[in-house]
Parts: sequence; C-alpha cells; structure tokens
Amino acid sequence: MAGASAAMLVGIFASGGAAAATGSDAASSTSDSAPAPTPVDANGNSSALEQITVLGQRTTPEIARAAQEQALNLVNLTTADEMQKLPDVNTGEAIRRVPGISLETDTGEGRYINIRGLDADLNSTTFGGLRLPPTNNSSPSGAGRAVAFDSIPLGFVGAIKVTKSNLPEQDAEALGGTIDITPKTAPADGKPFADVKLGTGEELLRHTWITDIAGTAGTRFGGSGGYQPFSVLVTASTYDDRRGVNDAEAGFVDNQAGGVPDKAFAGFEQRYYQYHRERHGYGADLGFTPDDNNEFFARYYDAGYSETVIRNRLIWNYTGTPTVAPNDPNGFVQTATFTKALRDEKEYLDSRVAEVGGKSLFGANTLDYHVGYTKGTYYKPYDYNSGFDNPASANVFYDNTTLPNWPVIKALPGTASNGTVTVNPADPTGYALTSLGTQSQHSNDHEWGSARI
Repeated sequence: MAGASAAMLVGIFASGGAAAATGSDAASSTSDSAPAPTPVDANGNSSALEQITVLGQRTTPEIARAAQEQALNLVNLTTADEMQKLPDVNTGEAIRRVPGISLETDTGEGRYINIRGLDADLNSTTFGGLRLPPTNNSSPSGAGRAVAFDSIPLGFVGAIKVTKSNLPEQDAEALGGTIDITPKTAPADGKPFADVKLGTGEELLRHTWITDIAGTAGTRFGGSGGYQPFSVLVTASTYDDRRGVNDAEAGFVDNQAGGVPDKAFAGFEQRYYQYHRERHGYGADLGFTPDDNNEFFARYYDAGYSETVIRNRLIWNYTGTPTVAPNDPNGFVQTATFTKALRDEKEYLDSRVAEVGGKSLFGANTLDYHVGYTKGTYYKPYDYNSGFDNPASANVFYDNTTLPNWPVIKALPGTASNGTVTVNPADPTGYALTSLGTQSQHSNDHEWGSARI
C-alpha cells in the first residue's frame, strides 16, 4: 500500500575531441582509441590491471575481461563505457550490476553494497588507491564503517574493480571484499577530450523535475617537439531530485483463537513524505611526465549531497475490540483516537580525497609512491520532531478485504463517548501539541595514507 515516485528519465551523452559523438557513436569512438590489452609478463604480473589504472575511463570491456582472467584472485571490473549505457544515478547502483552484489536502498536510491551476502560494514572502499572513510554512521549493522555510495556521482568514475577474495597484501579490514574506484585520467595521446551528460526527467507522483548534468574535460600541454609533459583533467556534476512517497502502513491483530476477526487492524498510518536531494561532485587531476621513466600527479575530489526530508504521518490508534460491520461482511467497526507526527530534517554527506604521488622506473624496477588524505563527513544541522494528539475517541469503519491494496477507512458520525460530535481526523483544531524535540549531529572520519612499492 505504498506509492513511491516513479521517474521518467531522458539523457544526452556527448564525447569527443574536435567533434562530438552521441549515443553508441560516443562509446565506439572511446573504445577505438584505447590500446589493446597486453599479455602477462614473465613474472606473472597482471598488465591488464595496470592498464586500467592508467586508462581510467578509456578502459575497454576487452581490457576489463582480460584483467579478470589474469587476476590471481576473484575480481569483477566495470568500465565507464558500460556504466554510461545504463540509467544508474549513483556509483552504488552501477556496482550492483556486478554478479554476487546486493544493494541496500534508502529514500529511493542505492546506498550500501553487500558482497556475496556479507554486510556492507565488512567491505573496504578505495578511491585512487586511498581508503574512503564512511560518510554515514547509520550503516546497516550499526558499525558505522560502510561507505554510502549514493554520495558518489558516476561522473567521477573511470572504472570500478570489485575484489571478492582479497590477496595477502591487501588490507585485512575487508572480510567481505574490496571496491576499488579508479578516477578519470587525462589522455596519454595528448588529444584533448570532453565528455558531457545532460539528463532530465519527471517524478510522476509529485510532478517535479529531475536535473542531471555532468562534464569532464582533459588535455595535455607544454613541452616541445610534439612531446607534452603536462596534463590536466577537470570534472564536475550536479543532480537535483524532489521525490515523494504516499504510503499506508498497517498492523494486524493476530488473535483469531481469541475471537478477533481475521485481518482486523491493530494500527494504521497514512504517510506523506517529501524528499529533496542535491548531489554534487567536482575535482581536478594534474600530471607531469618529464620523461619516459618518471611521472608525477596531484589530484583533489569532493563529492556528496544534501537532503531535506519532510515526513507527515496520520496515525489511527485503534482501541477496543474490532467487530464485523453489521451491514458489510468485508468491513470492521472499531474505536480509535488520532495522532499527527511531523518530522523536518536536513543532512549533509561529503567525501574528500587529496593525493600526490608518482612513479619512477629504474631499469627493471618500479618505484610507485603516493601520499594522500581522505575525509568523510556527516552533518545533520536539525531534526525537528513533533507530535499532536486528538483525545476524542471516534467510531471508525474500514474495509481492507474487498481491495486489500486500497483499503477504505473513515470516521463514522458521532464520537464513541457521547454519540453527538463527529471527529474529523483531518481537522487541525482538534489536536493539541504533546511532544516537541530536535537534535543535531556532526561526525568526521579522516585518514592519512601513503604507499611505496
């Protein structure tokens, strides 16, 4: 008995250098420009996995499949090309396409990822090699370790690797598995590029519009003789959605042995919810490759969302013993009082990543090094909750048998106490304030990380 907003979405994707391509042309032009996968070297290193880190969003499905075959453990890879073909609105909904993944949703969007049935709090998530701290302490099992993927826009992502069986050198914190997000990178061939996404739609229940805009651009520059040692990539995205929920929730009396009719209500709630989510993302990646043996980078990304929630509930508090209506065998007659519960809250989730590093070749040896800082923030500036009671006890009728998904429910003329005054549950003048409270919450998780290989 719930009516959540359905949405019609329409989008335009464009990518290219001097000319832009749309739809399948954009996907094919991106794929054609990426190199073919290289085989495993003599030491058994997964060269296709290394290519994904370098190529980012230009990784082809062929390279991804080769990397899965070469990996020493069980991994699945998803490329930006594959993600653009599906109407996913955040990174969590893209990850759920991977076999063995289940998705936990909240307020209409995918949020937490479970790997092979293990709880999201048992997974580890990295972005560009740095561990992402949690952004919402109300994770499924309450441990507060899971990353909320609905705060990460797809426009940031170059490729996603899901590791289902970790290697000994990986962090022991990931009993469930590891989700590695590779950021987008500047092209190695020096050609400038730009990817643009324009999307819109309508939330049919509230007749509100969706705005979905994302863009990424990059190029190489500087140097002489055709060699361009400097690279820059910038990305930004915004998503705005106002969705609603009309819902009816019922509880039932389970006492047929005691003479209570089947399907009699123990409680009933009518709910009217309104959500407004604004997701943002922006970042930049700067690179310097002075020669074939050295490369250096610096990057910064910020992603998150703010959400305002208004919840209105009308609660029918049933009292007395339900009886079958004398003139309707499918209906029930009972007494009830009424409560209105109102909630108005706002929350912010934000993830930040800053990293500098590089890679140097010394003959057959490679030195890979980086240092980075990540921060996850959850902030709730207010959460107002109020309750209003109508003390009059009313005679009520309901029929939840004829149309179970669309029950008929109404207050009958006359109160249960004197039979003269009709109780109108929609009339605000019959209610008195009985409770009022608010709370705020602010939590930060941050971490420094470094690596040298």
